[in-house]
Order: sequence, then structure tokens, then C-alpha cells
Amino acid sequence: YIFGTMENSFPKLWKIGAVSPNGECSPFVWKGRLMRMELSDPTGALDADDPRVCIRILDTGTGEVLSMFGRDCYYPAAFVDGDRLLVTATKRTYWLRGETEPTSHCGESISLFESTDLVHWTERTLFARPGWAFFNTSLARGPDGYVLAYECGFLENAQNFTIFFAKSKDLKDWTF
Repeated sequence: YIFGTMENSFPKLWKIGAVSPNGECSPFVWKGRLMRMELSDPTGALDADDPRVCIRILDTGTGEVLSMFGRDCYYPAAFVDGDRLLVTATKRTYWLRGETEPTSHCGESISLFESTDLVHWTERTLFARPGWAFFNTSLARGPDGYVLAYECGFLENAQNFTIFFAKSKDLKDWTF
């Protein structure tokens, strides 16, 4: 990532090539510094039970890992909301019908992580939808509250990896 000058109060970011072999990553600006949040999966998706599978945040200027959290979560997405960082991620809990072991890095619930210092985190289930298989998410905020885009698969009446939307005024009660 290349961090450019501010334009209309927003930083310019350019993504040029891959920055990590680990999977999804989100650049964000925290207190004037460019950060990168990414999935850490040194197994290459071969062993989701490995304790090193988590979400991590790096300071792109120093390369320092500031935080590791979100054990057993995949597809993290970062959203700076004032003086806090919100991270949505899929909690890997999904078993396909009839299976006894997880068959994919998807889940029936989406977790919300929150921090005001990028070190200490709270976690709670944002929402769960039994029978659904979640993948990627993306959170945004508008004048009427929050909107979450979430990708689903393995549904009977929808194409795999269809994007659905949910709205919330408080990140607790959701309209789908």
C-alpha cells in the first residue's frame, strides 16, 4: 500500500500488488498512521485449528505487529468509527449438513471486535443466522446508522457468494 496526501479530509490509498500471502487484509488510517489488518494463517488454510490462525494488525511504517486477536475467525474487515476500530469477521463454526467436522472457513455467525487502542479488544456476536454460511463482510456507517454487507454460500435459494445487507442504528438490532 502507498499512503498518499490527504484529499477532502480523506487519505488516498493505492493497493499495488499483494502485501501478504495470508488472505484478506484491510488498510486503515489510525491517528494519522497507515495500518494493515489481515488474516494470519501460516498454514495456508490447511489447518484452521492451528492457534496461529487469527487476525492481526500491523503498523505499516515499522512492520510491528500491534495486535493479534479473533482466534478462529476468517474474512476480517476493518472500519474506523471515530476513536474506535470495529472489525467484523466470520467465526468459523459452520458444518455442512451431515458433516461432523468443519468443511469450510465459513460460519453461521459474524463477530464484532472493538478497540480504542488496537491492543485491548472486546468481542461479541454481531448476529447469527442458523443454516447460513457467512464469508466476507464489509461495514459502513451513514446518516441513518450502520450497513453491513455479508457474503453467503450454501443456501438453497441463492447462488453461492451472494451479497446480502443488514441495517442497524446501534450495532445490536438488525434489519435484514
